[in-house]
Amino acid sequence: MKGDIHMSTYELARQKTKHSIIMAFWNLYTDKEIDKITVRSITEQAGIHRATFYLHFDHVYAILDCIKDTQLSAVRYVCTNYTSSENNYADFLCAMQKLYTENELFLKPLLCEYRDSGFAMECRRILKEKLQKDIGLPLFSKNSANYFVIDSFLSGLIETFISCLHTKKIPLEQAYLLASGIVNEGALITLQKHFNIKTMPF
Repeated sequence: MKGDIHMSTYELARQKTKHSIIMAFWNLYTDKEIDKITVRSITEQAGIHRATFYLHFDHVYAILDCIKDTQLSAVRYVCTNYTSSENNYADFLCAMQKLYTENELFLKPLLCEYRDSGFAMECRRILKEKLQKDIGLPLFSKNSANYFVIDSFLSGLIETFISCLHTKKIPLEQAYLLASGIVNEGALITLQKHFNIKTMPF
């Protein structure tokens, strides 16, 4: 029993130290390029010894990889486990909003501000795949014209979705309503019916 308590206390302390390293790195990363960040600057801000750093990470870039992997795993989890359309995707939208709110410190720079282009592109790819499946758009060969048409269409909708997460100017429900409405009713009808946006006559 004492051994179990000791191990849990040790693991808790280890996780706390790792978190301190991550946050120290992130405070530096939001102000400067990663190649300008040193192990020494991280350890000084975290208040730990250099040897302690290397118990958790091999190098500075490994911290960013850890952050990106954690955030992408969370996005994949939500996209995989919240797929019901019975309630107009309410469960998925709530889960996505909760995920973004809880991780905005990381997701705003990485996803919305393209602080890391690889992360931003991969996250958008995951969201596009889910949206394509949810609204029933067919798959085409990547060399076909139809693929590029659908990819461009989905890209625009995903940018709207991400903007909703980031700015909170319009509810997420409207982003999905826009996507499904365009597919089922057409762009002009959807904009007028659900958003009260009318096209200007030529």
